[in-house]
Amino acid sequence: GLTINAMVSDRDRLGESVPFLLVCRKMLECSRFSDAVKVLLNAERSLSYNIMLAGEGVVVGLEAHPGDVSFIYPGDGVLAHTNHFVGERAQSIKDNFVLSEANSIHRYIIANEKLASTDAHSFESIKEILTDHFDHPLSICHHPNPEKNREHWEETVSSLFMVPEKRLFKCTAGPPCSNNYQTYSF
Repeated sequence: GLTINAMVSDRDRLGESVPFLLVCRKMLECSRFSDAVKVLLNAERSLSYNIMLAGEGVVVGLEAHPGDVSFIYPGDGVLAHTNHFVGERAQSIKDNFVLSEANSIHRYIIANEKLASTDAHSFESIKEILTDHFDHPLSICHHPNPEKNREHWEETVSSLFMVPEKRLFKCTAGPPCSNNYQTYSF
């Protein structure tokens, strides 16, 4: 399975590169986990993004930016990511997203703390994290901020739950606090 989230660095620019959605598609076509990682490592990038890649019993965060990729490994079986850089290879980058969206920091902390709070997770325990409303509307379950101009409103557009080894995928169309998860099997 693969998920993506946006990131913004001072190295981002418009220019020649492979669109990241095509990189993701090529990764998903790979029959081996290592080949999928190799696709990302060798892709020409002009923008920053994070990919969470999971296979049967293995998961890694691939924090991509122009020029390099940071590898983010699970700590005690836990791996979470939001919209700011946490990888070692990104320490010299100016994180432009977090300057305006500092909520990424507390969302990252809350997700990691809740994931680490138990050894056994279920769909319900993950859903509890994904519907968290600490610092609402700038929470994990993100909602439009009435303090911003309407054209700058942001919202969780979909919430995902995957179990790759069972080929199970659940997702919402909209924020998970107000939308049911639909189940798909592959």
